[in-house]
Amino acid sequence: MSLAAKTLLGIAAVLGAHQLVASEVKQQPLLVRPYELKWRQPFGPGGMSLAFVIGRLGNHNPASYFIRLPAGFRTGWHIHSNDYEAVVLKGTFTAQEQGQPERELPVGSFVAQPGRQNHRNGCVSGGEECLIFIHYEHGADAQPMTAEGKPLPAPQGAAKGQ
Repeated sequence: MSLAAKTLLGIAAVLGAHQLVASEVKQQPLLVRPYELKWRQPFGPGGMSLAFVIGRLGNHNPASYFIRLPAGFRTGWHIHSNDYEAVVLKGTFTAQEQGQPERELPVGSFVAQPGRQNHRNGCVSGGEECLIFIHYEHGADAQPMTAEGKPLPAPQGAAKGQ
């Protein structure tokens, strides 16, 4: 099976598992072309960029979005209130759970991240930027944490979905 086919199957699994289209788009197809995405950087310039296709940060509704991480970028340690599923579309994404070694996830990889679990992510240095598709069934958020699992103040605007 080709890499493109594996990636499409991964995205279909994420969307199909939650019957997202039927609940969110009210019986009409939701078609978004890459040039129609509205990219923003809710955590400040120079970091990750998000482009929501459904929902937003900071509420309890389903949310689906693309995330771009520059090569060499690392998120800090953080948790989410809810589980999410993700598919790596470009680059080599990294994932590390508290107390575990970092793992590299190439294009076509699938991630099912449990909520309330301290972790950090990134994009491998020296390569291309990473593009990830993420879906939350019950709301997208992020709470910064220390490596030991202690809460830190949330970045300004993050809780409000700005």
